[in-house]
This record gives sequence, structure tokens and C-alpha cells, in this order.
Amino acid sequence: MTIVFARCSKSIAATVLLLVSIQAVSQATSLSVYAAYASDELVEECTTVSPQTCLLNHVSQSQYTVALVEGVANHMWSDADSLVDVLSQGEYELLASAVRYSNNNDTLIHFEYTLNWRGIPIFESRITQPEAMLMSSLSASINELLNQLQSDQVLSAEYLFAQLNASDYHHELTAPSNVDGFSLQQKALQADPTQGVVLRYTHDHYPNAIIDLFVYPVLEPDFGHHPDQALNKELDKDKHSIKQIASARNIQGVSISATKMVVLNDVNNQGEHILGVQFEAQAEETNEPLHTTQYLFIKEDKFVKFSANIPAQYTQKMVEQVMKNLSVPKASKIMDAFRAVNRQMVIDTQQQITANQPAQAITAGR
Repeated sequence: MTIVFARCSKSIAATVLLLVSIQAVSQATSLSVYAAYASDELVEECTTVSPQTCLLNHVSQSQYTVALVEGVANHMWSDADSLVDVLSQGEYELLASAVRYSNNNDTLIHFEYTLNWRGIPIFESRITQPEAMLMSSLSASINELLNQLQSDQVLSAEYLFAQLNASDYHHELTAPSNVDGFSLQQKALQADPTQGVVLRYTHDHYPNAIIDLFVYPVLEPDFGHHPDQALNKELDKDKHSIKQIASARNIQGVSISATKMVVLNDVNNQGEHILGVQFEAQAEETNEPLHTTQYLFIKEDKFVKFSANIPAQYTQKMVEQVMKNLSVPKASKIMDAFRAVNRQMVIDTQQQITANQPAQAITAGR
């Protein structure tokens, strides 16, 4: 009986390992993990030190991805699963390469890893492992990579903002801590630098009343020429989101007001006026009436959005006071670059439309 039990145990263990491998392969196919060419420095090192044993780029994409998924499953890092998540969502990608050569009777594999956000390198590492079985060396390098990512907190918003030299909201954003009975309770960077930062205000006497203040870059190129268009376009996105959420949650009786123009006078006590837009939305046919009020302004190159779950009549005064005491970071180079890319896309689209017009006219004439 003991022998049979031992055999069953081995069979179960083998089955579990097989299932884990199958799951890893399945997950790996959807991850943005790519086999890349080794760096010029590493290639030169390999071909110079030992040209006879130099072997370049001998690890496949599927081997990298399977090793990564299995490594994440076995690692103690609490955010390890988040790495798989971000690599499956398209914003992040991991480039990996390997070079093997012998030196002083030791055969080593040098792995290079680069983590990109939207194609921009934010983390690079070179990890050397003694050659054993290829997958064993690869797994060891992945484990070390995860250790480094954990140590440097690479998946944190703070790390990403710092690597991109995005706006420093922690030190260059100032907002009042208490306005009209609402107190600042939380200030947090968003996971995406294009979404900036969010500040949450709550009221001691009305615990359900929440006002969120979002400050984030305007990505529309040349928004300064037509700020009203940029404001209305951005606010329309919020209206669309409300409709989608109401539909998904089967919330009935949702009404959204028309967008209203808002002008804040003498914002900086020097006669400056700020143009903004505002709308309200509510759902009456629920057990507890739902309400939201949105204000949107532009300050420097940033959208400043107030989102409250209370009517405008109770938020207008607070919005005015916050805007009078709010300072935002200057435009960052990375966001200037994003706007330049968007501007070029607009130009290319217009040129394409213009180029197609004569051909369409000729076809119509025929």
C-alpha cells in the first residue's frame, strides 16, 4: 500500500507540475515579453573574450515568457502578480536577451532585461548565471530580476513618475488642506503619469460627502488656442463614462445636465479670470438617490477637475476657494513630447485626408 501511495504521490505531483506548465504557457501567450537582440556592448564582449564559444540570442520568446510566469507564481514579492497584469495590458513590455560564452573554463550566460513603459525604458538589468540546464539558468535570472524589481519598487507610481521626469506633484502641487468644512484626507499619484494625481476631501459632519480633485496634463496639442474646446471635449468623456456605468449597473432614471460655462473672477487677487465648465448628473429611481457634480478648469498645462457626489449649490464655494489657492507643477518635458506626437498625428491625418480628396474627385467624375 505504501508503494502504491508513493507512486500516486509522484503521479499527483507530476500532474500538478504539468498543469502549472500548461497555465504558464497559456498566460505567456498574452504577455508583452519579447526576445530582443543583445546590446552592442555585450555582443562585443562575447566576440572578443571568446569568439569560439560565443552564442548570441539563443533563448526564445516563449522560453522567456513561460519562465517569467512560473517565476512570478513562485516568488514571495506581493506585487509579482502585478507585473503579469501590466505586461498583459499593453502599457508595459519586457525585452530580454541572452549571450553565452566561456571564460577561464567557466561558461556563463549573461541575460539582459529592459522594462519599457509605452516604449520608454524605465528599468534595465544585466544578470549573469552559470550555465546549467538552459531553463534552470533562465529561471534563476528571472528570480533575480524579480528581486531587483521588488527592491527598487519599479511598479510603483512614484518610480514611474521619477524615471519619466514627469511633474513632481508631491513637492510642486499645493492645495489648501481645509476649505469650507472639507478637509484634505488623501493625496495619491495615479498609476499612469498622464492621469496625474488625485486629492480627496471629506467633511467631518457629512461623512458620505466626498470631493475628489484631479490634476493631470492636457494632452491636446495647442490646447491654449482653444481652451473651451479642450474643456468641453474632456468633460464629454466624463458624461460618456457616466452613461456606460449606468448601463452596466442597470441604473435607471439617469439625467445629465447640459454643460455650463463657469467663470471664476479674481482668482489670484490680481484680476485673473479662469474659464471652466460644469455639469450635474443624478439618478432618482434608486433606493438612494445618486448625484455627481463635475467642474473642469485648465491651469498651466493641467486639467483641474472637481468631482463631487453632492449638488453644485454645496460645492461652488469650495471650488472657488481651492482654485484661488491652488498651484500646479510646470509642464514636464515628457508631456510636451506627448503633445508633440499628438500634434504630428493631427498633421499627418489632415495631410492624408487632403491627399485622398483629388482621387475621390476623379473617381466621382468618372
